[in-house]
Amino acid sequence: MSSHFLRVTCGDRGCLYLWACVPVVMCPQPCSTWLPSQGGLLTSSQGLAAMGRGPIRRLLAQGDWQVPASGLYLPSPLPIGDEQRLWAGFLLGGEGSALGGRAALFAAGIVKAPAVVDVWLPAGRRRASRPGWSFREDFWDRLSHVTGTLPRIRLEEALLDVAPGCDVEGWVELLAEATRLKRVALAEVVRRLDLRPKASQREMLRDVAIDLQGIESNLEWVYRRDVERAHGLPEGDRQARVVGHYRCDVRYGSERLIVELDGTYHRTRTQRDLDRDNEHAFRDETTVRYGSVDVRGRPCRVAWQVGAALQRRGGESARPCCKCPGPQERTTWPELN
Repeated sequence: MSSHFLRVTCGDRGCLYLWACVPVVMCPQPCSTWLPSQGGLLTSSQGLAAMGRGPIRRLLAQGDWQVPASGLYLPSPLPIGDEQRLWAGFLLGGEGSALGGRAALFAAGIVKAPAVVDVWLPAGRRRASRPGWSFREDFWDRLSHVTGTLPRIRLEEALLDVAPGCDVEGWVELLAEATRLKRVALAEVVRRLDLRPKASQREMLRDVAIDLQGIESNLEWVYRRDVERAHGLPEGDRQARVVGHYRCDVRYGSERLIVELDGTYHRTRTQRDLDRDNEHAFRDETTVRYGSVDVRGRPCRVAWQVGAALQRRGGESARPCCKCPGPQERTTWPELN
């Protein structure tokens, strides 16, 4: 760990100098060449070839370097980052390996960083799995279509590999996010699934993928299943444009009614949503908003509210589902009176 003076500028009052220890580690030129292309990591063979065993031992003893996994060096005292864990998996797997499962999906920005990095190895190569990394041989031709500077298998294959651990809503969430980000095409997911006749939950996976056109979130899919279809409401247009580049989650065009479903994705878009609602109001389009608590917790009431709004505009009302309260109880809902 090196000590340095840090200069801090304080406006018109001059500068303040602080004595501090900062993690600045110098590496020989060969190491500096490898580091940027390997996520800031070195294999043990690279490090030993460039520096020798003695200097590396001193750096490790001083805490300037660390060993995140046997066979790897991290030339920094800082904790290993999520992207570096992906690189570590690839370096441990060796040339010809590639990220798979949630690690590949994380590399594409689809899911959060996984606790375990999955790495596929060419058939015939074996690596012992260890805490944080899992290695498996590929007997399904995944490695014939590897992409990226940090190699990963096709995202369609990665999705299908993690699908057996998902319930229906979990599978919808993965597909919806991947398609919203334009990382995969649903037709290609279905095509790849058809090549796996023995896949677990195959019929459910296929039905959802075929039925997901226009759906960009798990909440939108639940709304269609538990609100629209369960209560006989007409299916609205998905991702319809009314004004400029603004898109609606669901729009009932003839009745000029818009339903916006505010999940996690909308929490950082409050001002944009307000602007869009105002633009729609100026064009005599009515907007109603529901969150996850509404759609998942009380879908029947949401359905009757939307049905009442459609009926007042000349459309169809909702029909009771098997879970709906009776007519007497529904009369206590103020929005229906």
